Amino acid sequence: MDLATLFQARQYLAIKAHTPGALRLGVNPAILGDARFKSLASGDADLPPGILGVDVSIFTMSVTLRYDPERLPAARVEAFFGADEALADAALAALQQTLEQGRA
Repeated sequence: MDLATLFQARQYLAIKAHTPGALRLGVNPAILGDARFKSLASGDADLPPGILGVDVSIFTMSVTLRYDPERLPAARVEAFFGADEALADAALAALQQTLEQGRA
């Protein structure tokens, strides 16, 4: 799963807690009806570079995203999942650029 697809899932996610390297998101159950995100719900998604793991809890309807704060700055990760669309769009572009530079 690439960052753009994860970005599309934002409509179902809300930040619950964040420390650099770990972001806990509340999940709207409606995500289960969206076929684009079936692999996220099962935890079987291929993860973008810099994302270390995704822990899904169906009982608490939450997802904990573990990431490398050296590759993905905490402020950008938070903006990526935040409510402000303009900041989220900018964060997506910045994270994609950061990851592309890391591959070179």
